[in-house]
Amino acid sequence: MVEALESQTFNITRLLPLLGIVGAACVGAAFEFLFYPVIRRRVRSTRWQTDDVALEALRGMWLFWSILLALAIFTGPLIDDPRALQIGGRILGILLIISFTIVGTRIATGAVRVYAGGGNIASASIINNVIRWLVALVGLMLVLQFLNVSITPLLGIIAGSSLGLSLALQQPLSNLFAGMMLVASNKIRPGDYIRLSTGEEGYVVDIRWHTTFVRQLTNNMISIPNAAMVSTILTNYNEPTREASVLFDVGVSYDSDLDHVERVTIEVANEVMREVEGGVPEAECFIRYNDLSDYSVRFTVILRGQEFVSQYLIKHEFIKRLMRRYREEGIVVPYPIRTLHTREQYPVVIDSPSLHKGQHIDLHRPHADGKGPPQWEEEHE
Repeated sequence: MVEALESQTFNITRLLPLLGIVGAACVGAAFEFLFYPVIRRRVRSTRWQTDDVALEALRGMWLFWSILLALAIFTGPLIDDPRALQIGGRILGILLIISFTIVGTRIATGAVRVYAGGGNIASASIINNVIRWLVALVGLMLVLQFLNVSITPLLGIIAGSSLGLSLALQQPLSNLFAGMMLVASNKIRPGDYIRLSTGEEGYVVDIRWHTTFVRQLTNNMISIPNAAMVSTILTNYNEPTREASVLFDVGVSYDSDLDHVERVTIEVANEVMREVEGGVPEAECFIRYNDLSDYSVRFTVILRGQEFVSQYLIKHEFIKRLMRRYREEGIVVPYPIRTLHTREQYPVVIDSPSLHKGQHIDLHRPHADGKGPPQWEEEHE
């Protein structure tokens, strides 16, 4: 009878801690999946962003901390071996430090995002990665201190091998600091359209610790070392503003009324600005005559696009509408030709490798019926 009571008491002693652990897990899960979403919606409705960062940093931790707390309280009656209990306590301590490290990383990166205003610093991965590594290093030092492991010898080894490490990591470190310089100098930011002096161009996708990723218009991704980005000549088409001038060269016949050409061309350009996607409706387009070429009077039309890549659709629509309007107005865009004026006493003979041997073209010998192009003339030796 006594043995049965002792066995029942033993089972109850084992069962209660398990029920406590399960109960703590249920409480944590209820708070995580029921109450936390309600609190998050209320916090997001406020104009303060600091509380959003703090609450987001705690996401997923309520259930985890509830289980850790239950294990710390109720594992004593479940484990009889003092050494195993000590090891379990150390494991729980390490897990708690890791969770605090994760929360600290989220708070630090969120604070950078909020106080940087979503600008270049907040949108570049390199800053977030550096913050994560620094916080992880602090967490590692706390874990070693919790385990009573002295870090002084480790620091001595790192200091003694610093020269060799600097030589071995010269290239990665140069790219790391170059990336940080790019972010700090605000030279480029993710979303900018850039062109390098080496010919690469596209949208900046991200600036990471070693490379900058640029997406071309063909949707290919270019990986450029940060050191090369710092040292090369770079054109940022989004600075100082995203709007960009769109230049288009046109040539008209020498017989054209240039005032009429200017008026018609500007009307078409302003129409494109108002109706084509990517154009700037309030922009006032204009033209500038700049050359008297061999076969046309040339000028440049200056339009305005909302960004650099807007020029492609703007030029596409401008060409179609301009040619249609020129035909209506009788304005001629001449073919690239060259007219030769000669005197009759000096006939012009054109020889070409494409002619058969012994043949040439005499520009003064008309077609047999007096019409059409000059005829072939045979030469016989």
